[in-house]
Amino acid sequence: MRLSSDKGIIWHNGGTGGYRSFIGFSPDSHKGVVILSNTAADVDDLGFATLLENAPLAPAHKMSALPSAALDEYVGSYKLTEQLVLRISRDGDQLFGQATGQVAFPIFPSAKDEFFAKIGGIAITFTRDDKGALNGLVLHQHGDHTAPKLSAAELPPELKETSLSPDTLREYVGQYQFSFASLFEITLKGDHLEAQLTGQPAAPIYASAKDKFFYKVVDAQLDFERDASGKVVAVILHQNGQNPRAPRR
Repeated sequence: MRLSSDKGIIWHNGGTGGYRSFIGFSPDSHKGVVILSNTAADVDDLGFATLLENAPLAPAHKMSALPSAALDEYVGSYKLTEQLVLRISRDGDQLFGQATGQVAFPIFPSAKDEFFAKIGGIAITFTRDDKGALNGLVLHQHGDHTAPKLSAAELPPELKETSLSPDTLREYVGQYQFSFASLFEITLKGDHLEAQLTGQPAAPIYASAKDKFFYKVVDAQLDFERDASGKVVAVILHQNGQNPRAPRR
């Protein structure tokens, strides 16, 4: 285990699905703390506040209820930087946030235009213009980050799913080797493909055309390459502005 040193505290944190932990020690005060939590919320602030008198606590968020119809107003894409867009989507009565190249996470209302996530110390304030129309948001995470809402004309075209025959899908099944030592495995699960990078969970991928696939859980696309005989020989992963190529093993 690697320990970090910050504010005179020797500490380490960690977590897995639905759990978080923190261990810290102050050499000056000879105080230590261990926090084990069965929630996905970070507990670092509790650890530092236990060991340091003036350490701030993250604000406590209480979930509020909003009418289902009101949730549609927040759906859209918000530009944090030229390379980073935060997409707000809705599934039933639940809103999700998803930043470019990252996995989606649920967000919960604490009041009108105020939302929070149970991971990463994330809070979001939606902003409005003089006429009350929603025009952006402020992401509160390690500071305040303003993001205007993108209009339909400013959005990149959405990838549309298309169907490929089972025989075509089987052509992609196999293992592909990236130069950074990670193995990329494509498997056929029923009527769809799943992709799995070493050390990560498998995720479904969807065809937008023959040899072209995309993820829905992250902002990433796959292009498969064929040789002169038509055999699939490699895959290129497009994510976060990078395009690594993995030959088939």
